[in-house]
Amino acid sequence: NVLDEKHEKLFEAAGSLDITVLDCQKLITIEDDVGIACWTYNHATKEEKIIVGPEGLELTTRHLEFVLRHELLHKYLFKGYSLVLHDHTLMNIALDICINRVLYDEYKEEFEEFCNVIYGKYPGNRQNPLVLAWAGIDPSTIEDEKLRTLYHKIWKTKHNPSPKALYYTLLEHGVSEREMIKVEGLDPFGIPVKGKDRELGNQKGGKTQKNGEGASDEEEGKGTAKGGKKSEGDGQLKTGEQNNAGDDKDIEHGDASGEGDKSDKEDDKKGFGKSGKDKVEDKKGSGGEGTSGYRRQIPSEGLEDTNTEDKFEKKAINTLGKKRQGDGFSAAVSKWFETIEIEKKECATSDVEEFIKRIETTDTLDEVATRITSAIIYDTRVQFYPYRLTRAGYVYVNTGISDLLHRYYNRSSDRRKPRLNIYVDTSPSMWNFKEKEVFLIERFRDLFPTTFYVFAGEVKEFLIDDFIKGKYPMGASTSFDSVIEHFISSEAECAVIFTDGESSVNRDNSKRVLEYRKRLFTVYFNGTYSKDISGHKKVQSDLDGISEAVMQIDVPLYA
Repeated sequence: NVLDEKHEKLFEAAGSLDITVLDCQKLITIEDDVGIACWTYNHATKEEKIIVGPEGLELTTRHLEFVLRHELLHKYLFKGYSLVLHDHTLMNIALDICINRVLYDEYKEEFEEFCNVIYGKYPGNRQNPLVLAWAGIDPSTIEDEKLRTLYHKIWKTKHNPSPKALYYTLLEHGVSEREMIKVEGLDPFGIPVKGKDRELGNQKGGKTQKNGEGASDEEEGKGTAKGGKKSEGDGQLKTGEQNNAGDDKDIEHGDASGEGDKSDKEDDKKGFGKSGKDKVEDKKGSGGEGTSGYRRQIPSEGLEDTNTEDKFEKKAINTLGKKRQGDGFSAAVSKWFETIEIEKKECATSDVEEFIKRIETTDTLDEVATRITSAIIYDTRVQFYPYRLTRAGYVYVNTGISDLLHRYYNRSSDRRKPRLNIYVDTSPSMWNFKEKEVFLIERFRDLFPTTFYVFAGEVKEFLIDDFIKGKYPMGASTSFDSVIEHFISSEAECAVIFTDGESSVNRDNSKRVLEYRKRLFTVYFNGTYSKDISGHKKVQSDLDGISEAVMQIDVPLYA
């Protein structure tokens, strides 16, 4: 029953983010040895999990929702920073600050209350760099002058800082692992770390410090070490041989939240999982050999756009603003406004034309969705029972026996929605149209029992949620034949194909579509430039002859 109560609260918090119970079981787990929450990634199994601990489950449902929002944002927005920035602990702090600023801008008083509960339990949290992530704290209570100055700079300006820019700002102000972050058995939210004290190994080579004892208590390290290994199952460090060549001052702390030191194994799993080194890196003096798994780090595969310091706010807003099915966020944060300073200047007519084109594109998208929807939803009725019943038939119907025998049960007329397949061309030439495709796919998904497919050289089933989140499976070629063959062999009655028309269909497949009476709708995307009249071409392909309706969307592109 206790476990059920925990899961009930977790499901309720996740449900507010539109995470289904099934997806919640896949994405989120409960473990007793985690403080509040953290997320893990295993290189061997490619599995990612958000782990919620006892302290997290003691929070109110609303506060637990904020914890999940924070973890999901951290998971989705950590785009490659670990590959280009040396100090991972400091990078985690910078990202936490930026994420909390984004959440605060939307939730204001509610998020202030959340931060007071999480960070405010222990006075020590006012004196370490994580105070910079504390929304609503009185800056005058921050004793450290550097931190107080930074807090004003971060929270008292109009614009949200970007993680990478903030990272370098922290470095400029002397905020680093060795100089300011002193862990004292506290996790990032100020909850005392439970369990047996462990020692923090010096990854660069040197001595270790016991928890809360300071630099005087030196022992042979058992954390990250020369030849050290990690278990593949949970990314925790196993005992390894310590490389003692180095300096006491070079100790790299695993947690960024309190005052004193804690082992990598504990710190990787506590709080929001701030790990000083989320994975063992082969750096000078360490002798490290790498790991098979780690906590609180985005997988190295598929990382892109590492130069995102000026794009964080936009990405965070997009992440929060879209309603995600499965493991995303509600649409409650979609109301985002930014006040900007403007000055009067002449307006060229081309600027107006471009603006109008964007409006026209949106109207066209809506029109296309409406036309396809109207064409597909036709009055297909379920079969009535016979009007001229036998004497026994009347007895069956009037006494309710027919319901039990499943005979003459269909006594009302109803519409039957045909099954619809959606095929999205993900060849390189379609990249500029991805957002428009998502718009239409979301419209159709709400109306039909939909299976979603992407195609390039072949057809592949893909999660709509992943596509909406920006996971775009880019292909290298385009094959309409693979789409037609897949559609014919499926149970779907209708299909919509999004493409730019750069392919062909052989005669046999064209005949089969007509023979099987399949209903095909084709939507062409055409990129245009406002000053290039020739850009408004009419897209044509072999799909035209076998499609019930063909629509074209001209999307303005800008260099």
